[in-house]
Amino acid sequence: MGGLFLCRHSFLPLHLRTFRIGAPPMLTTLLSTSKLTIKLSLWGAAAMDASENLYALIVEIRSNFNRLRGFADGMHADLAITASMRAVMESVVDQGPQPVPEIARRKGSSRQHIQVNVDALCEKGLVELRENPAHKRSALVALTRKGRSAFEKIRAREALALEALADGLPDKDVKAALKVLRALRQRLDQ
Repeated sequence: MGGLFLCRHSFLPLHLRTFRIGAPPMLTTLLSTSKLTIKLSLWGAAAMDASENLYALIVEIRSNFNRLRGFADGMHADLAITASMRAVMESVVDQGPQPVPEIARRKGSSRQHIQVNVDALCEKGLVELRENPAHKRSALVALTRKGRSAFEKIRAREALALEALADGLPDKDVKAALKVLRALRQRLDQ
């Protein structure tokens, strides 16, 4: 019962990629980072298929994220609003005025990244910082009238683009993908 099995997932540290064949039917390992502990359990081919499918999904998410960012940057270039700035504006529209750390938490981003975008939006007059009654040193980010107008243009443009992108995608498949991605986000947030 000697041989070794090398997992193809290069994102795993080497000591988690090598397993002895002939080990008990279930092999469990914990992979920990500062924010996340993942319990890896391998139950033969079915588990590998599921993990390989999840890995393929993650690769697609990354690829689509980068394409969508470039698409949005191009679509809104005349407004001089990047996809990252647009995301901050969207958070404020959807959740109301909020401090930078809250926007960062909701977006799964760093506070510093959000702050850079808020600063750029302030310079353009699209957002303003308001006094935060709950925290003296962490102002609330709110859209200005100019910012609301710009975001309405963004949403109108994107509605047309989304209609074109959705053409030919079965609604049941989109709903299934949404369900899986929400479940994955919830697991990562635990």
